[in-house]
Amino acid sequence: MKRTWLAPVAAVLLLSTGIRAENAKAYDIRMHRADMPDTTDIPSILRSILKPGMSDEEKAKAIWRFVFKYSHQDAPPQEQIAGCTHDVVKLVNVYGYRMCCCAAGCVEALADAAGFQQSRTHGVTAHNVAEVYYDNAWHMLDSSLITYFKKDDGSIASVEELNKDGAKLLTSARCPFADAKGWFPAMTHNLNNAHHEYSKIHGEAGDGVSNGYSVGHRASLTLREGETMTRNFGVENPQHVNQDLGGPPGSVKLRGGKGEAAYFNKVIPDQKETCYYVHPGYHGGVVGNGTLTYEPELAKGGYARGMEAEENISCKSRDGRLPALHLKKRGPGSVVFRMRSPYVFLDGEITATFKRKADDDVVEVFVSTNNMLDWQRVYTATQKGAFEAKIPLKEFINRRYEYYVKVAFDTKGYPTDVGMEEMRMTGLFQHAERAAPFLVRGDNEILVDAGKPASTVSINPRVTTAEVSPEFKKNETLTTMHAVISGMDVRDGYLWDNWKGGGTVTFPVTVPGNITGVRMGGTFRMRDAADKVKFQVSTAGPDTGFQDIHELAGKFVKKSAYTEYTKIPPGKDRIWVRFATTVRNTCGVMGHLRIDVDYQEAKARQLPFKVRHDWLENGQAKSHTETIKKWPHKYNIKCSGEPEMKSIKVWVEQASK
Repeated sequence: MKRTWLAPVAAVLLLSTGIRAENAKAYDIRMHRADMPDTTDIPSILRSILKPGMSDEEKAKAIWRFVFKYSHQDAPPQEQIAGCTHDVVKLVNVYGYRMCCCAAGCVEALADAAGFQQSRTHGVTAHNVAEVYYDNAWHMLDSSLITYFKKDDGSIASVEELNKDGAKLLTSARCPFADAKGWFPAMTHNLNNAHHEYSKIHGEAGDGVSNGYSVGHRASLTLREGETMTRNFGVENPQHVNQDLGGPPGSVKLRGGKGEAAYFNKVIPDQKETCYYVHPGYHGGVVGNGTLTYEPELAKGGYARGMEAEENISCKSRDGRLPALHLKKRGPGSVVFRMRSPYVFLDGEITATFKRKADDDVVEVFVSTNNMLDWQRVYTATQKGAFEAKIPLKEFINRRYEYYVKVAFDTKGYPTDVGMEEMRMTGLFQHAERAAPFLVRGDNEILVDAGKPASTVSINPRVTTAEVSPEFKKNETLTTMHAVISGMDVRDGYLWDNWKGGGTVTFPVTVPGNITGVRMGGTFRMRDAADKVKFQVSTAGPDTGFQDIHELAGKFVKKSAYTEYTKIPPGKDRIWVRFATTVRNTCGVMGHLRIDVDYQEAKARQLPFKVRHDWLENGQAKSHTETIKKWPHKYNIKCSGEPEMKSIKVWVEQASK
């Protein structure tokens, strides 16, 4: 009889009773060129671009430069379909392109994280820009079109000043970035466009206007034995996140130094020191594809150091029996693997060799994209004997950054009547080429680091439910993440306090280890000084023991907020995370919700790993392989000719090799 493994209880059971005895991985791998910023996360970005002794204006301009250095103006990526992606770490590392509202949101996010007193975004006629408050005034910094405009005293003008005095300020003499014909660096807009844009301002000045942004994604990499990540460069017709919504963004064809990307290797004209829009030697592209491949070693038990959980499973090295992976005793059993990438998955496949002896023997494969809260069956074996199965995953994993694979067996006969001899899981992803440690002519110093043996479970849903948007299946929602909503009205993209005594939206999170911290945030509206949003956590249960860890209050059309909390009692593997509203006028959640629960894996052990660069130089194939046993680690690759990047590969070898 076939068994269905769909209930959330099964996930909890696997996490609580089947945790492996040891975790062995290369944790938190980070790589970048020594002459380029570390783009792994917001703290790393700010450490790279903000230097001691900088004035507030110098800091603001460093943030503004960083955003356009790594992201080109183009039709934006829409991970959640109905809105742009406003996550600076994703836009820099995963995509490399964005629209004006995305760029403005990124400047706002970095300015907030850097400690500026205020930052905001402003809508003008058909454009969106960021403003940062310092020296007792607002200053407009446009990373989208790459502009700002100077006043008579040399300071940067505000949106309001550009609106009121555009005839004087919107000129090439006031903007170092406009060429002799008035075109801005990306050659998509010019000064005539600027006069039109600033002729009208949307919204109320000083009303806390914000596009909203998401914070929390990290572009570090954790690999297990037998796992390889390959970032490919110069892919012809690369796949992209919105390929089912229309044509590709123009960025898929761009190459540094040509066309709209001609500015990539030019000098930025407003700097005292020599500084480039990207890099003087950069001739690469914007959009790349890559693969994450995992081949767990089954027979000798190596898979156990990289799995999430197992139930009633044995292997050849434990009992001497075949197939390589099989049941410990008759009845149901399963093993769970996680596929997690810093880059967005677009496609994937599982290839495995199974054994099934009798008609009522069960071999099934399930996928979960919501942290094992639910499982979708993607394969049921009908063959008997030993056979290979190829299981496509695109319709399940597209636009996700992680998914779980559960292989389930059942038999009424001998435990070895069903099992698996080998398995390979592959995910195709999108990445941004400029954020990788690319090669140029001459010396290329590469910095590599790795972090603590820890992991994260993330929640990043679209703010809608199955009832409101039954057709929305392109990403996770409040429904799929099992959010419990009370005292709030759900609209597509919004959650509003309904004036019935306070609203809450609560998310359950279970992890296979000890929770060490929670990072959480989103974008909110509060239209009265008495409106409030509280960030809360509880380890006691879904209805009790909640602690306030952050409070957002004030009058805002839109306001993004983010906080971190590490005072978690030891030994906790379950937590409930909540946003709670108190309304006097209008108060609610306007999107960009993200929760990251960090945890320490049991008996974790850090592994060495290898990095290989492959490129063409004068038509000849070249490569360099570096073994990383200690970190931080620095090494140099010298290219005597102009290199054409082909790939960067990072992997951990099987212990048996």
